[in-house]
Amino acid sequence: MLRFVQFFAAGTDVADFAGGWHWYLDKLDAVLTGGTAPVDWDAFWAEVGPGYRA
Repeated sequence: MLRFVQFFAAGTDVADFAGGWHWYLDKLDAVLTGGTAPVDWDAFWAEVGPGYRA
């Protein structure tokens, strides 16, 4: 189990931070499971970014 906590100042736009952590946690998952890690940030963000902006 991995518990991740990050605190932000009030009013911070956290979408970019959340997307970045999503990217790195997906990479960690790939290392731990032998899966495929994301390699192209732009393609990754095009896929997941809209969910963070909603």
